[in-house]
Amino acid sequence: MTGWLDEIRPLMGDSFSQMPEADCGVARTSIEDEKTSSWGFYHVPVPGENDKGIYYYSAAELDKRCQIRMKAVVYHELLPGHHYQMNLVMEDDTLPDIIHHHYNTAYADGWAEYASGMGRELGLYEPINDYGRLSWDSFLCCRLIIDTGLNALGWTYDQTCAFLREHTMFTDLEMHIELIRYTCAMPAQALAYKWGSRFFVNLRERAERELGEAFDIKRYHEAVLAYGATPLDLLEEHFEWCLEQEKARLAG
Repeated sequence: MTGWLDEIRPLMGDSFSQMPEADCGVARTSIEDEKTSSWGFYHVPVPGENDKGIYYYSAAELDKRCQIRMKAVVYHELLPGHHYQMNLVMEDDTLPDIIHHHYNTAYADGWAEYASGMGRELGLYEPINDYGRLSWDSFLCCRLIIDTGLNALGWTYDQTCAFLREHTMFTDLEMHIELIRYTCAMPAQALAYKWGSRFFVNLRERAERELGEAFDIKRYHEAVLAYGATPLDLLEEHFEWCLEQEKARLAG
């Protein structure tokens, strides 16, 4: 996994104008955490404990779980995903303190999924990784269906497992962990990943369409990352203001 980070680090400057001071890395999570997480989680740097942001990955069922999605997950969790976005904000002392701590899932996980998709743009996904990225995206689309089914349409546990067996490569344990998450831990949270990622893609497509050849990917990323994980309606308002400012700058 560290090799995947080594691949993307020298390419970050092609799409982003700055890097956070904090570096990032990977480590295995605890056995206890593996019982409640399918693929792990990201943890921000902790002063006096760890100066790096860490993606703590699950190594459970290595002989059973499909691993081809992991490159996409690393880019989601670290660069240019959660680690990049969160530490840019945390290290900016010009922002109000509430922005350093606020976490809007549709923004944060939407950004991380958008960032994971950039692996293809940057030429980092070989066919097997690209297939893994597509399989991961297929799972995110399935979550739109099963979270809604479980919480709004009366789906049963067995009915949902059958759907996941047909459309994903998850093991029975992974499915169980995921379904506990949707029904008991964070109902509707999983829906935000796909909605948020499409939001970032749609804003970018609008900027590309309206600015044409003058579109600058670095300036787009500066605009949407400027104020951290804000609600998407506020992000859209800020984006529209930035877009008008960019048009005025180009015209003047």
